[in-house]
Amino acid sequence: MTRFIRIMTNTVQTKYGAVLLGAASLGAQTLLIRSALTVFYGNELLIGGILALWLFWVGLGSGPLFLYLRRKIPHDSIFPLLLTALFLSLVGIVLFRLARIILLVPPGEFIPFFKTMIFAAAVTAPPCLLFGVSFALLAAADTAGSGEPEARIYAWETAAAAVCGLLFSAATPFASNLLLGTLMLSAALWGTAWLLRSRTLGLAGIIAAVIILTGGVEKLDRVVDKLYWRSFARDMIFVAGRPTNFGKTSVVNYAGENWIYKNGGKVAPVINDPAMQPLAAAVVCAHPQPRRILVIEGFLTGLPSALLAFDSLSVTALEFDRLSVE
Repeated sequence: MTRFIRIMTNTVQTKYGAVLLGAASLGAQTLLIRSALTVFYGNELLIGGILALWLFWVGLGSGPLFLYLRRKIPHDSIFPLLLTALFLSLVGIVLFRLARIILLVPPGEFIPFFKTMIFAAAVTAPPCLLFGVSFALLAAADTAGSGEPEARIYAWETAAAAVCGLLFSAATPFASNLLLGTLMLSAALWGTAWLLRSRTLGLAGIIAAVIILTGGVEKLDRVVDKLYWRSFARDMIFVAGRPTNFGKTSVVNYAGENWIYKNGGKVAPVINDPAMQPLAAAVVCAHPQPRRILVIEGFLTGLPSALLAFDSLSVTALEFDRLSVE
């Protein structure tokens, strides 16, 4: 406890704790929501549900749970709590992907919304409770400066969350949720190891970096993807996938045909037969003297290219997800 008070009365160290809390909580929230959307078919109601659960669990952790535990946990546990919360967020990403297996959902059935929210509550509770307790511990230990310590901690936490949100907005189209979460945990381990001069945390940071550099995270991500798609049907084979601005796009082979899925929902077949495209174009142009055609999210089917074969026809193809086209 004495060491913690000495550390936290240093303004720089107090700010670091608040920054780590803000970045970790926002990063974990973003990755868990994206993972849940991928599994639960892009249901927008899920965003509001998870945010409500997040506020509830964090409030419970920073209020009643902290009051109950403040005499039972050492005050120097703030950084272990934050690092544990980050690790539990990584576990939550994997659990969301395996939700159909865990909930014993029969092949071909969707997960009911009520059951979805119960599962989301169980997954988000552990990291959120730790984030809430961490905030209360930081505020209780911050005795430097004037004014309310909660306001100072919250200001730095909010600033870090804003920066982390911008970075994640730029990075999510290029890295999987699991990889981003591991990178965030590795950075937190390195920063905290330097702060506390801890060789143990430094070694943990090195291990995390080695796992990332050797492709261990990508391999685990692919195994989880294969298990996820097999939960729909045993003969559904995961071919490839990549993160995008809107979640995750996957190519899955089923009954000998490749299909494109976005956030778990079927979008279009991967057209291999050139004869199918002109046939579809002829059906679309059945309207007398068509002049302008708008194709919404149809670029992946090859239909716009086939429509260009018709004279005096203006074709506009709208695809929301640019990376799916690439």
